[in-house]
Amino acid sequence: MGFYSREQIERASKINLVEYLHSTGERLQQSGREYKWIYFNQGKEHDSISIREHKWYDHKNGVGGDAIEFLKTYIGFDFNEAINELIQEEPEIENAREFRKNNGKSKVEKSKQKIEQSIPQPVKPFVLPEKGATMKNLFAYLIKTRFIDREILTFFVKQKLLYQEKSYGNIVFLGTDENGVVKSAQERSSNSRKKFQATIRGSDTRYGFHWRGGGESLYVFEAPIDLLSYLTIDPKDWQENSYLSLDGLSPKAMFYFLENNPNIKEVKLCLDHDEAGIETGEKFKYLLQEKGYKVKKQYPYLKDWNEILISDFGGEAKPAESHPKIESYSKLLKQLKKLNQSDGENYIKWRNQNYGKMGEKFILKALEKEMELFQNSVEYGKITKVTSEGIYSALVRMADISLFFYGKNSNAMYNEVLKQMELGYKVHEDRGKFKNYCSNVEMYFESLKKEEPYTFKNLANACLKTKVYLDTKYEKDLKLAENLLQSFSLRNGAIEKQSNELEESHELEQSHELEEHHELEKSHELEEYHELEESHELEEHHELEESQENEEAEHMELSM
Repeated sequence: MGFYSREQIERASKINLVEYLHSTGERLQQSGREYKWIYFNQGKEHDSISIREHKWYDHKNGVGGDAIEFLKTYIGFDFNEAINELIQEEPEIENAREFRKNNGKSKVEKSKQKIEQSIPQPVKPFVLPEKGATMKNLFAYLIKTRFIDREILTFFVKQKLLYQEKSYGNIVFLGTDENGVVKSAQERSSNSRKKFQATIRGSDTRYGFHWRGGGESLYVFEAPIDLLSYLTIDPKDWQENSYLSLDGLSPKAMFYFLENNPNIKEVKLCLDHDEAGIETGEKFKYLLQEKGYKVKKQYPYLKDWNEILISDFGGEAKPAESHPKIESYSKLLKQLKKLNQSDGENYIKWRNQNYGKMGEKFILKALEKEMELFQNSVEYGKITKVTSEGIYSALVRMADISLFFYGKNSNAMYNEVLKQMELGYKVHEDRGKFKNYCSNVEMYFESLKKEEPYTFKNLANACLKTKVYLDTKYEKDLKLAENLLQSFSLRNGAIEKQSNELEESHELEQSHELEEHHELEKSHELEEYHELEESHELEEHHELEESQENEEAEHMELSM
């Protein structure tokens, strides 16, 4: 596990959140110098979070912070994931020794470094890799290894939308503006044994590798090879429509392309058939529909579009992947439907008979009992081993009892609500840690006292989402937390050991640094002393002014 340097952490913390959220397609509403983040939680729209540049504040919960804290709090990233997402860089420091060497500096060095970092650094210009003399590696890799149609590939080469660079024979895919000027570039290896791909520094990621046709449809892909593979599979009249490759899963290029091509009315999302592609496809669908576009999700029957070509030519292709949360949520709904139709089950008999006798009083009493079991199963943000099975059953029963009452004791109504919930499930919004899910269950349980009609449905949904999290993410998050804790312990131990070694081997150097440090401290103390003197003089001056004002006031009173 690598370590992010202080410089990387500092840069990540100061990333402009307004620009970041715009680039990911989130809704923002300007209010003076600030922006309000418009988001949905538990089916309701919220705008309690204000953002200005890299700072944010949650007025509802009374908390705020920088860009890193925002991604940790609301998007569900851990510390390292947040930094990687914000600056798109891997940790610069490989081990604890190097971390100590680069970050364990003396106060004098840090003071000097702070001054140096405050000086604005020139932005590196966008420079394309030098073109090679031939296209041999490009054609060989894309045709023989990736099975892209030669005619389609030749067309894009002639349009000067990709080329082979000189030094390593890598392939460079270009993103151009409306006038054909190159604005961005992605580079990837043409060697099947080496996995290398990167966005060229200085690229304007609003521009992706694309073809702009005159039709009303835009086809969106995750990568240039996916785009070329799709055209190879379905080449009929392809030049009539538009095709765009994103920089990973960021919607920035897609929204910019749509903004500059008002003729487009329909967007076909041709993303990978895996967890990330499915979740992103759901998110893009809602964002595009809000803007009035017709949206169609078109997933390949294998993991991505190129895997289909590999399979067609006899290669071993990667299969499509389902989304574990969608799969788990759907499975729970089917379980509830089957349970509710089993009139002979002891639980169903017990539920129906008691409701017939006690009505809503029974519902509230039964939910209170299950809620107590749920709360007793959680300790310090974890499930206790003794009651691990009990919490799963409690969540399912709370969901069933809530939907039973919400559906007015009607099987038809119950099943209709289940159908609505499956259609309305937004997997891209179902994110968070265990404590967040537990808080939602408790919040909706407490709101039952307000007797709002949708509270029972919301409670059921919160219970199901918590069960989905337990089935799909809980164990992974626990393991990740344990690994992080272990790595921090190892890192701290290594840093302490290295620190001791450095202290022994560099005593003389530290002595000089200490002298410099004392001199710096004396300088600071002297400055503080002068500031204090000035402060006292200012206070005395104010006191004298107040005294004079009082005397003048008394004199005026006497004269009156």
